[in-house]
Amino acid sequence: MALGIACLGGAIVSDLADRNNPAITHALMLMMLTTSLTLLAASPSQIYLAVFSALIFGLAYMSLTGLYLMTGIRLLPGRLSMGPVLPFVACALGQAAGSPIIGLLVGEFGYAESFSIFAAVGVFIALISPFYPGHNEHEGEVPEEETGLQAAYDNQLQDEEGEPLENASTEQ
Repeated sequence: MALGIACLGGAIVSDLADRNNPAITHALMLMMLTTSLTLLAASPSQIYLAVFSALIFGLAYMSLTGLYLMTGIRLLPGRLSMGPVLPFVACALGQAAGSPIIGLLVGEFGYAESFSIFAAVGVFIALISPFYPGHNEHEGEVPEEETGLQAAYDNQLQDEEGEPLENASTEQ
């Protein structure tokens, strides 16, 4: 329940952060994720720490997924259907790979050490967050009058030269 409630806040944070400074937000949210792991590693049997860890995790996780979604859409303006898909595929692959890895580490080293290893990886990635792609250099090139559903359709279907595909009925 704590995780779900915190996720609502994460949706708001990701939108606000995407508009301001995605790289700093990326680093802060990764540090929050590592904090949640560190709390579990420090004392996995304490229920209040576990609930607090879930709150931190939910806020950070939803903020990051929202930030990845917004960034994917921004970086692929001509491929509006791929923008949200690629970040979610990356998250799903990370979760699919991370689960068996953490399971192997827990079996080999125990919970505290395994969560600490994952937290250290998160800190490292947070340190390289200044390289997070906040904006596309071609971002301002779409004319303002090209908005709405028709513009999304026209820009999504492009030929090899990057020109929108024309409908057969408009060519006649």
